[in-house]
Amino acid sequence: MDHNTNHSVDPVVDNVTREQEGQFIDEGSTTFRPDVEEAAIAGEGDVQMHNRDSSAVNALQVNMERSGADYVHAQKSFLTNSGAREIHSESARLTQSGVLTLHAQTAEFKQSSAVVANATTIHFNEGRALVATAEKITIENGGQFGMLTAGNVEASGDVKSFVMFTGNVKAGGNVTTTVDGVTAGMAAAVFAVVLVLFSRLLGRK
Repeated sequence: MDHNTNHSVDPVVDNVTREQEGQFIDEGSTTFRPDVEEAAIAGEGDVQMHNRDSSAVNALQVNMERSGADYVHAQKSFLTNSGAREIHSESARLTQSGVLTLHAQTAEFKQSSAVVANATTIHFNEGRALVATAEKITIENGGQFGMLTAGNVEASGDVKSFVMFTGNVKAGGNVTTTVDGVTAGMAAAVFAVVLVLFSRLLGRK
C-alpha cells in the first residue's frame, strides 16, 4: 500500500452530480419537506416504481427503477438508474443511481454517487461521494471522495480523497489525499461552511 499525499488529485465535487443513465440530482427545484412521523406511520407496504416520479415514498420496501423521488422513507430501499434528494432507510442499495443525502444503517453504492452519505457501514463499488461518514467503509474497484471519515477503511483498489480522517486503513492499491494533516483542519472548516450553505439552499421554498 502506498499511502501518500498527491496534490494533483482533483476534488470530486463536479463528478458527484453528474447524469448517468437515469441518475439525476436536481439541485434547483423546490425542496419537499415531509412529516417524518406521518411517513413512518404510512409506510406499511411495498412500493414498486418504474419510470415515474414521486414527491414522497413511504414503505417497508421501495424498489425504484428509472424513477425519482424527493424523499424516501423505508426499511429497505433499492434504486436502479434512479435518483432521490433524501433517503432514510435501515438498508439502501443504489445501482447507477444518485442521492443528495442518505442516512442508513447499511448502504451499498454500485457505480453510484452521493453528496452526503452517513451510515454505520458503507460499501462502494466504483462509487463517489462528496462526504462519506461511517464506522466502516469498504471500497471495491476504486472510489473517489471529497471527505472520507471512518473508523476502518478496507479497499481492494485505489482510493482517492480530498480529505481523509480514518483510523485503520487497508488497501490493495494506492491511497492518495490532496490535503495533508497540516491543512486538514482548514479544509474541514471549509467543508463545514459549504455544507451549511448547501443545507440552506435545500431549505428554500
